[in-house]
Amino acid sequence: MNRKQEMGEPSVRLFVAVPLSKQAREALEQWTGHAKAEIPFQRWVHPLDYHITLQFLGDTKPDQLGSLIEGLRAAVSTVSPLELSLKGIGTFGRDIAPRILWAGVGGDTGGLEALLKQVQERTKPLGFISEDRPYRPHITLAKKYGGDTPFAIDLLDSNPLEPITWLADRIILYQTHMAEQPMYEGIETFPFTR
Repeated sequence: MNRKQEMGEPSVRLFVAVPLSKQAREALEQWTGHAKAEIPFQRWVHPLDYHITLQFLGDTKPDQLGSLIEGLRAAVSTVSPLELSLKGIGTFGRDIAPRILWAGVGGDTGGLEALLKQVQERTKPLGFISEDRPYRPHITLAKKYGGDTPFAIDLLDSNPLEPITWLADRIILYQTHMAEQPMYEGIETFPFTR
């Protein structure tokens, strides 16, 4: 154990994600502006925090950052931009009291899955464990339904989401700041090079 570990150098909470275009973010911000009046979720995500998660890394020691950044740079070295789109609204969790309200992701989701696999191949040797469940790309909009009556799925139909399309050309390594708004800070950007 080195001196930094003995002193308990703080770790940082990290994840890797694809950012949204300004137009897509603004469309979601407009949609949630209307939805908040009708759908009582306890916490709505700050618009600057909208993203498509690729891999949650969790608590990471500062001395791992160099290798992680090098690995992520290599992961995108053969990736071409992906055409993605906003695709509907849905929920995760119990139908009557969902945990998560999300916007779906359409377009080149196959390319998104291939990108995820490349990221995982580069982070696994560094000790980062991938989730053992199918990848469902989405953008979290709100958390924890808090209504007095059961959630009604038809509320989502009354306010359709505009199907914005954009070209995703990078991934970002984000750090989480739990008590802040916005909560996520991009600490390194990795442009696709093809």
